[in-house]
Amino acid sequence: FLLVHEGLAGVPSTAMLRISHSTLQPRADAEVELKVGSLQRFCEHECTVEDVGTSGFPVEAVHAIGMLDVRVFNMDRNSDNILFAPGPRLVPIDHGYILPALEHLEEVEACWLHWPQAKQPFTAGELAYIAELSAEADMALLRSTLAVPERSLLTLFLGTTLLQKGAAAGLTLHDIASVMTRADPAERSAVEEVVAECVAAEQGGAELRAMLEERVGCLVQRRKVGHCFERLGQSMHRRNNSQSTLLASGSESSDEA
Repeated sequence: FLLVHEGLAGVPSTAMLRISHSTLQPRADAEVELKVGSLQRFCEHECTVEDVGTSGFPVEAVHAIGMLDVRVFNMDRNSDNILFAPGPRLVPIDHGYILPALEHLEEVEACWLHWPQAKQPFTAGELAYIAELSAEADMALLRSTLAVPERSLLTLFLGTTLLQKGAAAGLTLHDIASVMTRADPAERSAVEEVVAECVAAEQGGAELRAMLEERVGCLVQRRKVGHCFERLGQSMHRRNNSQSTLLASGSESSDEA
């Protein structure tokens, strides 16, 4: 909730909660202990996006949720964790599995990855919003308010850097998320490979951030070049199909003559 500047992603108001009650204990004779969790405002909704076709979802809502998920490396963005409300309006919930330690990015999940909205380019307003994000300021905020561990804060730095460099290079949300999710559960994602290289050569906090920023920039450029080749291949495929259709049509005309 603290990271959703200007309420862009629509995360409901959330506060840290400390509660103590005997019913929270596994045994009736257990001593009362303090429990820490989050309290989130209830939002009226019809269902989750699991129960609705994705074609009618607003592009800006999908982009807003996706941008947040990239920044925090959400490990649990399944379709039951986005509410579908009248409007239509998408409400992201359940953010208890975000900001893993930098070395544990293997379970990133993004139900929106292949939605058509994720493949639409960012708007000028979204690009401006992304460019103005400050990983350092957000790290300081979470460090002072929630005492988030440093290795998790580095994950926030990595996600913000990936989003900013990817958007600046003209990549879509789909393109960006594709390098941070595993295509094969048994193989590391492209981002995991980058992190492994940087951690192996780690010398200190500032140096690690500099290495991550540099390697992420290189990764984004490779993805951009690969994307260009993909589009070129698709264009050539369409052209070849068109030519084949014309040849076939000409052959049929000759046969008729």
